[in-house]
Amino acid sequence: MFNRRLIAAALRIAFITGACVTHPLHAQVAAPEYGVRLESAATGSSVRRYNLAPSPVPINRSFSELSAEERDTVRLWFESLKTSEEPPYPVEGLRPIYAAISKAQQFILTWGRLKARAWIDVTGNVDRIEFFELPDPRLREVVTATLFPMKFKPALCAGRPCEMEFPIDVTFKSP
Repeated sequence: MFNRRLIAAALRIAFITGACVTHPLHAQVAAPEYGVRLESAATGSSVRRYNLAPSPVPINRSFSELSAEERDTVRLWFESLKTSEEPPYPVEGLRPIYAAISKAQQFILTWGRLKARAWIDVTGNVDRIEFFELPDPRLREVVTATLFPMKFKPALCAGRPCEMEFPIDVTFKSP
């Protein structure tokens, strides 16, 4: 028979060193991210700053992973969303959109606001994109190339998938 004290000590050591494998239900969720940081810090600093204004909701979460309060924040992005409706949302969260736009911005070196609207069809695919504000016309290609292959959770109208727009509103911070 195993010595109970020996087993208890081994379990304490394994727990302290992190050697225990946790059950998937008890696994920690990644910390929420609200923006994409620059790849390197500015000269004389060790802090990598955001070059895009941070999002009001975590960008590394799908719609179902957002808290009820965060989902309500997303709902505010839609002007006439009824209580029985649910908005479209990127399956992988906002991070892929923010990351692509951030990387392009670092290359283009433009500042200002990008406002667009992507129409998401009933299957969760981007149907078309309308642009309202562009600080640089080259960003149109980046946004288009990023959004068209992306998969979205389709909007729900009265419990059924429906077409709805998804707003893109990003502000590029000045250096």
